[in-house]
Amino acid sequence: MQALVLGGGSIKGAFQAGAIAEVLGNGFVPDIITGVSAGSLNGAFLADRVGQARAKGRSPDWRAIGEELVKFWGDKVKRPSDIIRKRTSLSVLLGLILKKFNGLTDNAPLKRILKADIDERNIKSSQVLYSTSSVNLASGESITATRDFPDLLKYILASSAIPVIMPIEWIGGKPLVDGGTRNVMPFGQAIDLGATKIMNILCHAENLPAIAPNFKDPLKLMDRLFAVITNEIINNDMYWVRYINQVLEPRGIPSPRGKTYRKVELRIIRPPEEPDISMDSFNKQGIANLLECGRNIARGVLAQPPL
Repeated sequence: MQALVLGGGSIKGAFQAGAIAEVLGNGFVPDIITGVSAGSLNGAFLADRVGQARAKGRSPDWRAIGEELVKFWGDKVKRPSDIIRKRTSLSVLLGLILKKFNGLTDNAPLKRILKADIDERNIKSSQVLYSTSSVNLASGESITATRDFPDLLKYILASSAIPVIMPIEWIGGKPLVDGGTRNVMPFGQAIDLGATKIMNILCHAENLPAIAPNFKDPLKLMDRLFAVITNEIINNDMYWVRYINQVLEPRGIPSPRGKTYRKVELRIIRPPEEPDISMDSFNKQGIANLLECGRNIARGVLAQPPL
């Protein structure tokens, strides 16, 4: 079985979307899609379109679906106000004083996009095995929501709810936030679902660039802190994924989850340099550049043998 494993990256998910289009355009057909944060949103879009095709009695045109995802980013995500509304300093201060703080931004625009373009009924009826990851802040546990979960759209939104920056998503009395706080790349879910070939598309480069130390804006401060944490998690995970895949015998070994770790055919698509873009300052051209960058990097990786 073939899997798309889509890592998190906030607005840098545009890079991932461009790479996805290139991968699908070159004949890769996923049976499994696992995603976190931006990867959760991109993956949900793909699963929705597959479900739409099935509802119409058609086979999914994966190349067309990839191009539609690129068009979605180009048309729907052109400026920060398309996905977030930055709260005023006064509203943030009042929230802190009254102990009603609910994020530095309001993600109502992102919710509208999600509800308008993705229908969980399509995901449920899709033949693709889809899952999204978030974290329960109360228990600290990672939550994996599959296509059969009720309120799946809420779990998808929770997966992209960056702590402090965005509001917590409450589901069944549980406070859920961005899955990237624990698991930026959901390899485990894909392998547990039976993946033998994995196409992993990340949004972050291996090394973070140095930036001007001006963190008086709380949003910029939290964005940078989360980037540093995410970068460390990704690099550690990538080391172990490569290492485990190299030393495993084909028959595999037992895992703590009661499944089996086994060797997989692996390709990794990742930007060579950290994209110079942030959630609170981007424009249409910046998104277009990221989409094209994703395509170009994916093209180069596809020309090489898998790991």
